[in-house]
Parts: sequence; structure tokens; C-alpha cells
Amino acid sequence: MATELKIKRGTIFSATLTITNTVTGLPYDITGKTVFFTVKKAGEHNATDDSTYIIKKDIAVHFAPTLGQTTLTLTATDTLVNAGTYVYDCKIYVAGTNLNTNTGVCIIEDTV
Repeated sequence: MATELKIKRGTIFSATLTITNTVTGLPYDITGKTVFFTVKKAGEHNATDDSTYIIKKDIAVHFAPTLGQTTLTLTATDTLVNAGTYVYDCKIYVAGTNLNTNTGVCIIEDTV
């Protein structure tokens, strides 16, 4: 899942995310798992400490979990951050162990 997300600053945003296995590239079965989505400044996306996030969502309900598909929904308050280019990651943890991480680019655009 190397999708680029383009989000208008201060607006509601929704997107389908497909979580893929970072080894095989196939959809990752997220049945019963929480997807931890964070947006961070470039250079902070590999940090194991997610406290540096700019946007954070925990997604526990998925519409097609066996296909790795879930919906990311952000409120206008969530997206009210400085415009710029960031990185995002979607992590899956089980018993404190990170089983899978997908990353991509997140562009926050100013509204005109």
C-alpha cells in the first residue's frame, strides 16, 4: 500500500486503505486487528514511538478485513494541521509486536 493521500486542510476526509503484507505484497488479513494510522513529519515515520504524530487514528472496524480493506475517516479537526508533505504509516500490532507496517506520502493542501 504505497498510496499517496491528498487531504484538504480543515476538511472531512475519507479513503479506503488496503493493508498489504510487506513481505508478499498480498492483502493482509486484518480480521480482529486494529490498524494504527499515523501521519508524521518526514524523518519521523520510522520511529517506533508514535507520540510524534500529527494525525492519529485507530481503526478497529473494517469493511473487508480478509482483503485487508478498511476505511480511514478523518474529521475537519483531525486535518486542521499545517499544510505540507508528510509521511503516514499503518501499523498492526499483536501482543505489543508490530506485525506489519505500510507507509506512504500524505499531502495536506491549503484550502483556497
